[in-house]
Amino acid sequence: MDCGLLKDRGVPMDWMNRWRRFRVEHPDRPLVECIGVDRPDTMTLLELACADLMHRQRDGRDATVEDYLVQFSRLQLDDHRLDLIDAEICIRQELGRPNAPEDWFARFPKDRAAIMALLQLDEIADVSVGSSSVFESAESSTSADAPGGAASRRHDDEISLASPDWFVGHRVVATSPGSWLIRGRHRDDNRSMAMKLLALPPGVTPIESKSLLELVEAAGEIDHPLWVAPESSTIQNRHLGVLRPWVDGVAWSQSSPSVEDHLRRIAMLCGTVQFAFSRGVQHGGINENNLIIGHDGKIHLLDAVCNRGMIGAVIHGRDKAGGRASRVQRDVASLLSLLAIPLASSDHPDAARLLDACGTAARQTPDDAPAFISDQIHRLIDQRPIQMPTRTDGPVPRTAGKRRGTAGFPGRPRFLTFWRRR
Repeated sequence: MDCGLLKDRGVPMDWMNRWRRFRVEHPDRPLVECIGVDRPDTMTLLELACADLMHRQRDGRDATVEDYLVQFSRLQLDDHRLDLIDAEICIRQELGRPNAPEDWFARFPKDRAAIMALLQLDEIADVSVGSSSVFESAESSTSADAPGGAASRRHDDEISLASPDWFVGHRVVATSPGSWLIRGRHRDDNRSMAMKLLALPPGVTPIESKSLLELVEAAGEIDHPLWVAPESSTIQNRHLGVLRPWVDGVAWSQSSPSVEDHLRRIAMLCGTVQFAFSRGVQHGGINENNLIIGHDGKIHLLDAVCNRGMIGAVIHGRDKAGGRASRVQRDVASLLSLLAIPLASSDHPDAARLLDACGTAARQTPDDAPAFISDQIHRLIDQRPIQMPTRTDGPVPRTAGKRRGTAGFPGRPRFLTFWRRR
């Protein structure tokens, strides 16, 4: 089974393993039979349902939003239903199946406005920057920096963006529903730059917009060679825009490494995430689509905060109760999902113990789990015994981070927020 189906879903390791076993043994049975009499928290149930819907459609079986709404009454709340709708829209888009707006409106008439946003019905003919420049449409362009990016499409309206005057030579290189990747360059130093635009859900409040921009700014303070730090951001016309350096290389999803190389890459990624954690910053949506294998052979992590996972958490209120802790748990769960992929095809006798140890660390000390996972991966590769985590009494000490100041940008802050309109 493709464990990558759970990427960016934040499903706890015990539930992920339970779901995988159930689908292998019972590919046609409804998800409710996997849940049984247990009651996972609502967000775990929602993420399982989204992952299950996408898996079953990829597997050639019938699976719709309505199936899960019937099975789980808790998912009938507006936000949860829209998450399921978003999952089905995405998988239908991926499989090239019809996504006609009128069909969706007939199925969910009261969600018409939200579905319009998800489908991007107000299709954008040209994305205008400033008062005159226009992003060129790339009819069949894809990019290593935009793994799996679909060809850009023609649209009917415009999104006007007051771009920084130093971002020049820009063109759309990839799109997907509600997302655009634009490549350009920095006028002053000629660096290749990327702008990512994401459509935000309807009803975004000023407080939520401010929270997103503050999270992007914090991500821009991370000074790590494999963390591709954002440099500028905006929220305008219900779109989040983030500018960051362009990374040349090969998409993680387009590479075919050996199991050992795959594990070494995950260990490297864990080091990057642990560095960010130590400075109080989380990514929010780690998955194969924002990992690039650079020409140096190292794993570069793109699009911190500017991803559906973080936006959904902030906009739909998933972070309001847990805050930073919930974001940490989501990133660690994503690392575990990536780790499960190579281990699923490994016959190493300690593979199951490694997953068990890493899952335990994720539950007990999530702030330090990435470092633990990295260490245990190296122990597996070096044929040393896997260690179970030692439970600690009291809080895990934190390392205070320092702001990066003017590194790389003499005379102005390293992170510049623009386009902010109050």
